[in-house]
Amino acid sequence: YQFRMDLSTPLLMTFDGTPLIDSCINWDNSPGGVRPTNFTWYGISFQLPEDARALFGAANTATAQPLKKDGFVQQFNDTAVGVAKYNFATSADRPVIRARIINGFFWNTFSFDFTGGSNYVEQRSLLSVSCTVEENVNRTVLRSVVNPTLTVSLERLSSPAPVPTPAPEPSSSSMAGSLFAITAFASSVLLLL
Repeated sequence: YQFRMDLSTPLLMTFDGTPLIDSCINWDNSPGGVRPTNFTWYGISFQLPEDARALFGAANTATAQPLKKDGFVQQFNDTAVGVAKYNFATSADRPVIRARIINGFFWNTFSFDFTGGSNYVEQRSLLSVSCTVEENVNRTVLRSVVNPTLTVSLERLSSPAPVPTPAPEPSSSSMAGSLFAITAFASSVLLLL
């Protein structure tokens, strides 16, 4: 299998296609590195299945530079492909990978079921970046404007061996036909003698 982790920071849009971020007047002061132009991913970690054996692969640093140890800074409206990429083998038919972001207390569990002959499955986990938006002169609200997205994908590098199909057993009618042919052949030999 090949495990890959991608990070993206898509902007949320209004119904007419205007980025909601354009209406921000003040930023949410939540910890985690929220800025008007970028998002910092901290504490990204993952766990492969228990019996996973490494084949080859590495964790990439992509194009952005971290601000802090274990941090990954990403501009809004950007996608970083292959932040982590790892090839492994496991005996599991439906591998389970756990991932954690922003040093979260809980792990997200991703189960990969390759149904219908597919060799590629991906799943997503969404976060939210909010800012204060002025709805009218007397009212401001906290609104999500960017959805940082962790995409975890798993690709089966080789298909499982096909299950051998048993050879068809001869039916009783074909066996009866064979018996008739042998009997007719034996009769004709006796007549010639």
